[in-house]
Order: sequence, then structure tokens, then C-alpha cells
Amino acid sequence: MIHDLGYPRYQVKHSFMKRHDDTIYDRNQEMSGQLESDEAFILLTYENTPNEADITWIQTECLKHNIKMEIKVVPYEEFHQEASNADLVLSEYVAEDIELVALYNVFLAETSVVQMLSRLEQKQLLQTLYRKSLQQDKQAKLLDDIGQMEDLLLQEGIIMPLYSTYQKALFHRNLMGISINSIGLVPFKDLFYKR
Repeated sequence: MIHDLGYPRYQVKHSFMKRHDDTIYDRNQEMSGQLESDEAFILLTYENTPNEADITWIQTECLKHNIKMEIKVVPYEEFHQEASNADLVLSEYVAEDIELVALYNVFLAETSVVQMLSRLEQKQLLQTLYRKSLQQDKQAKLLDDIGQMEDLLLQEGIIMPLYSTYQKALFHRNLMGISINSIGLVPFKDLFYKR
């Protein structure tokens, strides 16, 4: 996908966690046989140029393995309510400066796609792991516990990280104090113009 579609995709991801990205799960383990059904899976995403290119690419690749995908693109405002009617969803995850906050948003927030699509017993297990992790004194142990949640979701095939993206920014050479935060915005309080 990265090779075929290019920018803004730049690096294969195997994990949402910075230090677990070298763990690779066998994504083909469930694909050993051919599907006999004529029924198509519904693959949902929201209106966003890279997402729309991604799902078209996924649909084409799946068809090579006799897996039919019906793609559905909805406005972002409708995405969360439509997600429960889909078999698969393609969504993005924005890394935060504070990894714990980012991981909470991915796995446990009410608006998380993981929460919307997980079965009740999986949700309960994630909540139990999270409550247990909150009792930890050290951030490293807390991250390890959250890593267990991610491992469970990866092994169950509930989540599948695809790639990281990057953003480019062009600005006038006299504009100073430029940096881009995790959601692609500049901290306006730090900007100044130098002649």
C-alpha cells in the first residue's frame, strides 16, 4: 500500500505503541483457505482523500484472494453511528505527545472505533486491564499493561495498524517559532516574524 499509494504514507506499523512496533503478528494466519461466500464484507471509512484511496486499494487486493468488499464512504459526522453496521472500518489514529493519553483514546474512549466494534466480553476485558493498569505506580508498568490490551486486540484481529503518515509544511523563511504538533497544527503562541 505504501509503495503503490505513496505520500502521506511512509512507514509500515505493527503497533500503536512506540516501543512495541517491532512485534509482528502473522496477519495471514486466518487466510489459509479460500472464502466460498458470495457475500461481500462492508468496509467503511469517512470522507478523507487518503482513506478513500486506501479502501479502494484494499478492495482490489482482497479481490485477488476472492474476498469481496463493498466499500462505503460516509461524512465524518456519520462515521461513528455507521460503524456498527460495517464488518471492517478504516480509521486513523492521531499520536499524542503523551502516549498514555493517545492509547486511552485508541482503546478505551467511548468514541474509539475499538470500543464500538468490540464484543461485550472484549470490552469488559479491556476495562478490567485498564482499571488494573491505573493502580500501577510507574508509567513503564502502566504502558506494559496497555501493551497487553493491544496484544489481545492484535491477536484477535480486532485492530490492524497499517502505516504511519507524515505531514509537510511550507512557511516563509522569516517566520520563526515553527513546530508542528501531533495533530498538524502550529503552536500560534510561539510564532513570530523576523525581518
